[in-house]
Amino acid sequence: MKGCITDKTFNRFLDGSLDDESLKKLEAHCSFCESCAGELEKWKKLKERLEKEYVVDVPVGFRERVMSRIAAERIIPASQASGAGQRLMAAVFLFALAVCSLFIPPMTPVISNIFTALIKPFSELVYNALSFLGLDSGAVIRLFGNIMENIGGLLPFFMTCAVLTAVAFVMLIAGNRQVRRAG
Repeated sequence: MKGCITDKTFNRFLDGSLDDESLKKLEAHCSFCESCAGELEKWKKLKERLEKEYVVDVPVGFRERVMSRIAAERIIPASQASGAGQRLMAAVFLFALAVCSLFIPPMTPVISNIFTALIKPFSELVYNALSFLGLDSGAVIRLFGNIMENIGGLLPFFMTCAVLTAVAFVMLIAGNRQVRRAG
């Protein structure tokens, strides 16, 4: 039913964190809504069982130690200067990504050649190691050949990942969150 009590409110009732006004609203709603009244009864029974059966002895001084640690923490708002620096860094990062996305297609053969030059010694080492072990080294050579043949097709995938990373990075910076520090 629209306007009925949510589990969140019942949960707040259970842990005793409802203020007087919210508690009155809960009871007023339950006076005319049978479904919520039944649910409230279940939560009241649960609350009674928890209070009866699950009593925990807290060590002496525990509350004071916790409260003193909380009091010692302070919330420091993010400084405006560092926020501007982070935004500038994000803008530079996005600009670099845009420039890369423009130049990657014509640079694909160059990148492929560089990758080939880097992977060739590694593939020879693997080939020799597999031959020494008596394994089929031709399969590894075919695998590397397929990778090198399709490297141009993998670049859009890598660029998409880079753009998504940049978007996530910018969203984190734009969040302007507050920092909690002890002391």
